[in-house]
Amino acid sequence: MEIDETINTQKLKNIIAEKKPLPIYDGDKQLYTEVTAFDAIRSSIENIFDIFELGEIELAEKISTIAGEHEIETRLIEVIADPEELQKRRLNRKDDAHERLQTLIEKEKKYNIDSNILSIQGAKILDIINRDKIGSFTDDEISRTTSDFERIIPVEGRTLKECLQLLMKISKEEEREAGFLVHHKHKKERITSDIVVGGKHTVVGVTLLEVYIGFRQKGGVLGIEAVYKPDVVGIIEVVHSHHGGDKILSPEDQGAAERFGIIVTVIEANGNIDSTHYPRKRQLQRLLDED
Repeated sequence: MEIDETINTQKLKNIIAEKKPLPIYDGDKQLYTEVTAFDAIRSSIENIFDIFELGEIELAEKISTIAGEHEIETRLIEVIADPEELQKRRLNRKDDAHERLQTLIEKEKKYNIDSNILSIQGAKILDIINRDKIGSFTDDEISRTTSDFERIIPVEGRTLKECLQLLMKISKEEEREAGFLVHHKHKKERITSDIVVGGKHTVVGVTLLEVYIGFRQKGGVLGIEAVYKPDVVGIIEVVHSHHGGDKILSPEDQGAAERFGIIVTVIEANGNIDSTHYPRKRQLQRLLDED
């Protein structure tokens, strides 16, 4: 983000220190109160402190809005990395999670920021009173990184049918949930993740989406429920093996399809399939029934 160079430094100092009615949110209510631009920006930073984890775009938009209230022109300059490089970073995110969270805590103390962050993906604050001591999630907690997976199986060279058969085999022999992603675009499809085998407390579908696609949660506005939005063209399908329950497709699967805007397809160990997209169900069932 860069501020228009026509505003000199002294004028900018005066503007950000001037008290003016600016929007402050109390729950889902938007209030206006006499605060400085600096106070409003500081409040935004506190609410979205972990920019890397929680959304740099949201923070930039809030700062731009505050600047606009003071007639400061801003331009948002977005740096976009190569998709494969981003995926590589997400796959290895657990490796430096402790170091990144420690850095955030140090910045809190240095800049006197009142952050309410307790964890990031892969690490958490152990002493929430003194806000120090960084550690890992326990076995019954979900951090949604590749460390949650029991193992990862490459899909290179495997057909869609072979991947489905492998899910069936893992489900039957190991009683573990496994899954992978399919990207549908322009009437074509391709497998876009490895096959992941879940651990005891893994949420396979959500973790797949966050690690391999980069779905980011964007907070709800004025009470609207938070949603995940991808930066991809086309439709993402989560295919996973059945993990208990009377119905093949669980209420959680149905809810995920609506919340994420994706297709969720579930396959049982015996080859029965159900999907939130009925034509897809019939298509995959025919594929498995082929000799």
